[in-house]
Amino acid sequence: MALTRIPGATAITGTIPTSVAPGRGSYIKIANADFSSVASITLDNFTTDYKLYFFRINFDFGSVTNKRLDLVLRSSSSDLTSGYHSSADYVNAGVNSGSIQSSNSASSISLTGDVDTVGSGHMFFQTPAQSSFITTTESTFITEDSSNTQRVVGFASRDTEEANNGFKISVTGDTISGSYALYGVNE
Repeated sequence: MALTRIPGATAITGTIPTSVAPGRGSYIKIANADFSSVASITLDNFTTDYKLYFFRINFDFGSVTNKRLDLVLRSSSSDLTSGYHSSADYVNAGVNSGSIQSSNSASSISLTGDVDTVGSGHMFFQTPAQSSFITTTESTFITEDSSNTQRVVGFASRDTEEANNGFKISVTGDTISGSYALYGVNE
């Protein structure tokens, strides 16, 4: 795409590189679904086609109180339940703040604190399917309970370089309903 001069403006010359041309940096939907009364969500959709994935979820616990969401990565379609280095901190709107998880040897990644009703969140997964990299995650979740709106921000990695083909989100002791979508990010 060639650049042109706007009359009366300072001259700009050159060509926009294709790496920043329109159509680049887009999100490609890989999977999406509505779900009802499930104890976990498993997605085995990571490939080497993308170095970055974006996941979003909206969920409702119904009338159940004090439930939380946790995540494990998967390799060769098996849950990986050890070796997570993670940190997740919360802020209850106008009330208090603290840590939900801070560990260098956790069995899963905590995504939320204790939720009473509804929530939504999103995550990025960096280089999950690359066998010579450690998969890293970054997440933000907003949830509601009977008295507060809570924001949880977290990040995590595993202690092993490995190809991860997916992840599993589980509910502690109950079920949730809602919707999700997974995107590959085009660079």
